[in-house]
Parts: sequence; structure tokens; C-alpha cells
Amino acid sequence: MVGTVFTATQTSLDGAVTTLAQNVMYRKSTTEDAVTLTAQEVVNAIYHQTGTPGTSVKTLPSAATLFAYIKGADVGTGFDFIIYNGGDGDLTLAQDSGATITLYGTATITASGNKCRKFRFVFTSATAAACYCMAETA
Repeated sequence: MVGTVFTATQTSLDGAVTTLAQNVMYRKSTTEDAVTLTAQEVVNAIYHQTGTPGTSVKTLPSAATLFAYIKGADVGTGFDFIIYNGGDGDLTLAQDSGATITLYGTATITASGNKCRKFRFVFTSATAAACYCMAETA
């Protein structure tokens, strides 16, 4: 073999394919009102709110759930999540029930003008993460 094809956490073709699949953007378009998001809907994903649900809250899964979903995750691993609000009411991203993800900044995306907000998650441990809420954009 000429050289190593896999990283330390990708010890096989299956590991490499799993990592590659997690780096592909996942997009969900929905008219749902209040909902708890899944890891797949959050990690490197775009959540597109549509329709007329009115003001809604999207609750994050726990930091441990997100950590377990990312193969090879470690303290300091990060990822982005984007919410686009094309619905008729404000949309707010909320902490999980155990408050294992700390939100920094404003986590509401207003309904007026089809706005979006990017969130940057960074694991501080296998069971905790920081979420930095970027500025809302049109």
C-alpha cells in the first residue's frame, strides 16, 4: 500500500463512508410547530421553516446525543447549524431539557423578511457543548 487512506478514527472503508455521510449537508423543510430536533437535523444541517405554524420553538437534542452521533468526536469538535425562517412566526432555538448545551447570543430568527441564523456548536466535553448564535441575516 502506498499510503494511509484513512484517518485514525476511520480504520475501515465503513468508517470513512460514515464520516463522509456526516459531512454531507442535511436539509429539512417543515411546517412543524414545537418540536425536538434530532441529531441528523442539527449536525451540519439546514432547517427550513415554512408555512403558518406561528411562533414556534425548536428544542435541541442533548449534547451527549450530538456527541455520539458524530463519529470520532472529541472535546473541541465543532459543527454548524443553519435555520432559515420562511414561516409566518418567529422561531426560537431552545436548550435541551437537561440544559447540556449553553446558548450564547440571540437564538430567535424573526419571521419578517425570510431571515436565517447560523449556529456554531463546540463540544466542551462528551456531555456538554457551547452554541454560539451568529447574527441574523436576510
